[in-house]
Amino acid sequence: MNPKKKIVDYTALAKEIINEHNLVRANPILYVEKLQSYLKYFKGDVLEKPGNHPLRTYEGKAAFLEAIEALQRQKPVGGLIENEKLNLACADHLKDIGPKGLCTHDGSDGSNPSDRIEKYCEWDLACSENIDFGSKTAEEVLINLIVDDGIEERNHRKNVFNPDLKYIGVACGPHKDFEHCSILDYVADLREHGQQSKHKVNIVDEILKREEEKKNKKNVKKNPYQENDPDAPDNTVGVKLSKTTKIINGKPTKILKKTYTLSDNSLHVVEVIESYN
Repeated sequence: MNPKKKIVDYTALAKEIINEHNLVRANPILYVEKLQSYLKYFKGDVLEKPGNHPLRTYEGKAAFLEAIEALQRQKPVGGLIENEKLNLACADHLKDIGPKGLCTHDGSDGSNPSDRIEKYCEWDLACSENIDFGSKTAEEVLINLIVDDGIEERNHRKNVFNPDLKYIGVACGPHKDFEHCSILDYVADLREHGQQSKHKVNIVDEILKREEEKKNKKNVKKNPYQENDPDAPDNTVGVKLSKTTKIINGKPTKILKKTYTLSDNSLHVVEVIESYN
């Protein structure tokens, strides 16, 4: 017998996901018992939890056991602040992929999480996105993200516990193929369009600073991206450069924006003031 279809209040679910997210960040050990309770429902690599459709997993119990060990080691991190602009960015992606049955961070228009967020605000330092398919409760969403079955680097779990991320947006709704979908966007910092970043770098001061650092780190092995770009983080796997002129404090300001893709699929941004007009 198929589980009875449950009507989901998606607005309430989004709020519950944020609350649950902050509970597990503050006290990771809370989810150890929850994950342990799933182990008895496995038949081989198939999870047959009462009230849910049978789910064939990639790793079976092994992923849950590994997640339990990780939670036991995980230190508490600060809570996330809900932001309405991030909620809107999530909602845009949900409206795109839900009806089409897509399962991707890329929009059908070619947009990535950074593009969608920048429609509503500017983000600084770090940006990440988690997407869950099929879960109808906040607890199920967090369990799926923490276990991260089939994802070798556990990138979703890393996002859940990343201490650098400070703001969150969530949107939940129907999905053509997986019934339910929850999208979570995170950033380290954000600001209004045109507002000067407190993390912005003055190019002259930065060059002098980097030259000094070179003298002190002559023997340190660099990431290939760092050979010609001292702003590149150690785990950079790609970079996108863009130039623009923004009105900051009433002045036209030329900005070089460097958006780095890191090995955990998160994004890191550095904005450099090139000159004031």
